[in-house]
Amino acid sequence: MLGGRDAAGSDVCNELTALFLRSIGHVRLAYPCVGLCWTPDMPPEIRSLAAGLMAEGLGNPAMFNDEVITSGMIGAGLPPAEACLYQHSTCVEITPIASSNVYVASPYINLLQCLHDVLDVPGIGPSAIAADMPLPPTSGSSHPERSEEPVLSEAKESLLSPGTTSLSSFESLLDAYYARLREAIREGVIAQNTAQATRRYNGGFPLLSCFVNDCLARGKDIDHGGARHNWIEPSFVGLSNLVDSLAAIRQFVYEERSLSMEDLAEAMRGDFEGKEELRLMLLHRAPKYGNDDAQVDDLAVEITGWIRREVRRYETYLGGAYHSGFFCWIQHERLGRLTAASADGRRAGFPLGDGSGPAQGRERLGPTAAVLSATKWAHAPHLGGIAVNLKFSRPRDAAHFQERLMEIVETYLQRGGFEVQVNVVDRATLLAAQAQPEQYRDLVVRIGGYSDYFVGLSSEMQQEIILRTEHAL
Repeated sequence: MLGGRDAAGSDVCNELTALFLRSIGHVRLAYPCVGLCWTPDMPPEIRSLAAGLMAEGLGNPAMFNDEVITSGMIGAGLPPAEACLYQHSTCVEITPIASSNVYVASPYINLLQCLHDVLDVPGIGPSAIAADMPLPPTSGSSHPERSEEPVLSEAKESLLSPGTTSLSSFESLLDAYYARLREAIREGVIAQNTAQATRRYNGGFPLLSCFVNDCLARGKDIDHGGARHNWIEPSFVGLSNLVDSLAAIRQFVYEERSLSMEDLAEAMRGDFEGKEELRLMLLHRAPKYGNDDAQVDDLAVEITGWIRREVRRYETYLGGAYHSGFFCWIQHERLGRLTAASADGRRAGFPLGDGSGPAQGRERLGPTAAVLSATKWAHAPHLGGIAVNLKFSRPRDAAHFQERLMEIVETYLQRGGFEVQVNVVDRATLLAAQAQPEQYRDLVVRIGGYSDYFVGLSSEMQQEIILRTEHAL
């Protein structure tokens, strides 16, 4: 992680910053990822270098908003001298440097499945409420340590039958949804606090603890509460699918009354088989997140605010705070595989939205509208990480493209965006890489907070990236 400000508020970019950035083009590694902490007074040469690397399609650097993250750290109780000392846990989750025993992405919570539970739409196979790891990550852990398959919570019965008068209004549907999501969060907290307590009695990192602030002074290992900060950061997946689904239900079930909740739920359970016209109506006639449309964007504002308040009610076993995030790593594909068809027109098993931006292919008004939608809700409190993906086709005029690209990225950051990452690759290249992977082994793409080699991804993940909206500048 490069750049940012020091405790005095001065931009810290220097010659080493430029050298590290240039190494991206020299080495062309997909992982670990390089993040550049943007400030409004970033030196022009660093700005230009970053823009050139992104425009080249190298997948790095990811652009982090130093002002937003530092503000979030201060809000979490860190003094300004420490608030500027943060790192990403190789994706976008934020950890205080050298002072923390932070569990990142613990657990992943499927926002869309909670709505399906209310509507009595079961998952594909086991219910996909939350995905977690066999053991929570520790301070400084990296994504390769994560489990290959999510551990899923038990299937939950529907809280309310969609045919009851309890869902007679959109407000009552939201109330039922929040009740189910509250229970999912509570289940996650119990699981994570149990894991932290288990490590308290059976774990230990004595060597690592020597390098974590306060452990030596307290005479305690990080697993015993020696670290200064003991946060847990649950990540909520499928925000765009949830708000798009709620917007469609509000329009067709409650406002137009052209569709009953029972018929909608039945169609979702059957993956819209024989009801393609209904699916296309849901997909194309209802407003979609990512188009600067207040009808649906306001739902994202409300839901993210509710989650922030709900998560903050809890305390970790070691006395730390819970900090929410809205990024997915690769869980949007894994959880999507287990989630039935949804009211936004998505088919069963298709990946959920790839972060905190619009779902795949739903930006209809260009990248600026997508950026405006994604920054209407407050990002600073969500230290668990926020990732917004933008995808562009390869340009004919490289110089013009580079400048326009940076203008869009900086618009996102100036409006309070947490992190943004860019893919510059056209559909033809991705299809060719699928057909002849041996010729494209160095093709790097951004996924859901990190970069990876395209040909090494699952076919489902490759298809998800191909279907993302491709903008031209």
